[in-house]
Amino acid sequence: MENQEDDTAPPTAKQQPSSTYHLFLTIMSKRTTWVCLFVLVYAILLSSSWNFLKSVLSWYKEQAQVTSAASSGWPALYASVLLGAVFGLLSMVAALAVAVPATLVIWITVLVLLTFFGKPRRALVIEGRKITRDIVGFVFKILLKEGNVVAAVCAVLGYFALFRRNSEEPELAFVTRNGTQFMVDGRPFYINGWNSYWLMDHSAEDDRKPRVSAMLEAGARMGLTVCRTWAFNDGGYNALQVSPGRFDERVFKSLHTRELAVMISDFTGHKALDYVIAEARQHGIRLLLCLVNNLKPYGGKTQYVKWAWEEGIGLSSSNDSFFFDPTIKRYFKNYVKTLLTRKNTITGIEYRNDPSIFGWELMNEPRCMSDPSGDTLQVSL
Repeated sequence: MENQEDDTAPPTAKQQPSSTYHLFLTIMSKRTTWVCLFVLVYAILLSSSWNFLKSVLSWYKEQAQVTSAASSGWPALYASVLLGAVFGLLSMVAALAVAVPATLVIWITVLVLLTFFGKPRRALVIEGRKITRDIVGFVFKILLKEGNVVAAVCAVLGYFALFRRNSEEPELAFVTRNGTQFMVDGRPFYINGWNSYWLMDHSAEDDRKPRVSAMLEAGARMGLTVCRTWAFNDGGYNALQVSPGRFDERVFKSLHTRELAVMISDFTGHKALDYVIAEARQHGIRLLLCLVNNLKPYGGKTQYVKWAWEEGIGLSSSNDSFFFDPTIKRYFKNYVKTLLTRKNTITGIEYRNDPSIFGWELMNEPRCMSDPSGDTLQVSL
């Protein structure tokens, strides 16, 4: 009987946890793990909300251009509250993504410890529910506090940043002439410019519109002062003037980002050519606006002649009739009048009264092939 083995004797060796379990505990116990998880989730949320954030800033920029610096407080307040709310919500969601696995780890750890103390199952259930309520309540308090703090800080900083930015924007004065010298505020003004004919065409489409602001910003950084661009597109794709006296508001109007339009019910959109002029003003660039093309691209004088000929009132099918046909001259005169008297929907300024427009070019590369003397051009233009 003495040699009989005792079945109740404990094993001589303890079962060692696996290396994977040790690695998991090591990773989960590091504060760096939770910080990295928070940053990762926050970056993903921020990237998914980036278009909305840009639309808020774009809306504020347009509103700031319409209102004066003294009355631009409410757009800055509205935009800063929206930005603060978004950043606060993103912080709460990112923190929640970290809090959920952290809570599970804490909950499981506590229950395992209670089990080792030999408590019965009923007591473990009661303790588990109590621990769950305490942990969840603590987590939500932290989330709400963090979200509110982040939202408030971002809103306050955003308000002062936006308001200060608008108040520091330079005011443009009209370019005048003193003999052969251009003048601004009594000082000589020298033209240092470039040609970007496509600004209005790109502004009519949301996917290409950012190039407009980027080009004007690049020009301003390089010290350029004047940009020459088209203020016409007759009868073709993205036509501004569809037919004589009829204008496509899709080109004058370029719909704003949908997310913000839903939240701001009274915002109807912004105009493509209006947008070009307002952006130029924003960057301190003046525009030389061309009114019609001598060549066929973007309609030009060929389109004017075609309109008159199709109506049966044109004197000739020759492109040069643009310079002497009374009907075509009336078409063009009405077009010019429409542009000059147009009130910019972003700045609230009529084109003819906008100092950001340096000048008007009647035609791009004008030529009258039927009159080499140039007299017809001199008389008509």
